[in-house]
Amino acid sequence: MNMSRKTSILSLCILLCIGASAQVTKENVEKDLYITAGVHHPYIVPEIKDTKAPRGFKAFYVTHYGRHGSRYHTSESFFNDNVPRLDILAERGLLTEDGLKLKAEMEWLQQRHSGMAGTLTETGGFEQQGVAQRLYERCPEIFRQKDCKQVSSRSTNVHRVIQSMGHFNASLKACQKDLKITMLTGDRYWDILCHNTSNIENPFKERQKFLEDSLHRAYISLLHPEHLFNNPAAVEELCGINANELEFKLFEATQITRTLDHSEGHDPLALFPLDDLVNMGRAYNIHNFVWFMHSIEGGDINERAVGIPILKDMLKTAEEAIAGNGHCADFRFGHDSGVGPLAAMLEIGDYAKTMHIADSPDCWPAYKNLCMCSNVQLIFYRNNTGEILVKVLLNEKEVQIGESCPPFCGPYYRWEDFRKYAEGRISDGQ
Repeated sequence: MNMSRKTSILSLCILLCIGASAQVTKENVEKDLYITAGVHHPYIVPEIKDTKAPRGFKAFYVTHYGRHGSRYHTSESFFNDNVPRLDILAERGLLTEDGLKLKAEMEWLQQRHSGMAGTLTETGGFEQQGVAQRLYERCPEIFRQKDCKQVSSRSTNVHRVIQSMGHFNASLKACQKDLKITMLTGDRYWDILCHNTSNIENPFKERQKFLEDSLHRAYISLLHPEHLFNNPAAVEELCGINANELEFKLFEATQITRTLDHSEGHDPLALFPLDDLVNMGRAYNIHNFVWFMHSIEGGDINERAVGIPILKDMLKTAEEAIAGNGHCADFRFGHDSGVGPLAAMLEIGDYAKTMHIADSPDCWPAYKNLCMCSNVQLIFYRNNTGEILVKVLLNEKEVQIGESCPPFCGPYYRWEDFRKYAEGRISDGQ
């Protein structure tokens, strides 16, 4: 058996092991309750392991798309709607001991969110700083080029994204003080960085929504709200919401805890029964999957609408940098709704799969694939003869892309092959 075949089999075994350990199952949730938080999971800092570039090749350019870092919930309604319900139940003596503890956690979270909804947390800022610093430490030669000091950064005009861009670039500037960094934001960048899909006709939308709602109801029906409420039947009468659904809403509100600063001593997810947490986490993973991914039932219309403009822009800025425009890096800052479609366009890992929506908690765990601060980076290498290679990173880890684009060596792709593959993916999706 040749070395490349052995390497491929080993890589497949590793990927299968990683996939199995990432599933939203009772065994895995018991180890870390917050994997049920899906896209609200804080950034998972990777162990950096680089495959040495082929002899004679040196990194000279990087292009990047990253989600904002950890944030507060986007609306205070998570608490303003539900704390009063808990007040009513507490007044009637209808909260169990754990229900009362959860009420206290909700009040703490409500206070922490006052005036801060949707903004970046300190934790989110540190996540962005870390990504920038590790990129510099990984490839300092990119930023030390004598006549190539331009760094372009663009973001959507959402404050947490602008904050993320600022943290990232401040960290990079601290590493290399002579970089010339521009930071731009505005409405004009939405169509590139996170295209609006609200007006796109999707013939599968109704079917997809029906299935999503059906799966949600199936999982929520398995909950045990009596763990929180002394009389679950009275909850709907007093609060206008079914006890099982109220438990899920409390889960959604409290799953944000790990993204907040100074949350030591607060662990609200531990107040839910483990089986309930697993079922709610799987239901929430399905919602994440439907929002950001393609599926057998839902097609890939939204993915193409968002992913194609980002990928086109990455190809464009790379071409310009290769031609010699003085840029050593081009950075884009956006949202989970941009990272997901871009990774899917490149057919990276779990993103290459087209699966049933119901299978997503076992095949596409949101907390691992689309956590806060998730990112896609393309690092370019060149040798003295002008040959160019590209390496793709997802959340700073080396990955391989679609099978129709075979690598030159390990995780390295010939630029000509990568560009042809990417242009083909764009063409097929238009």
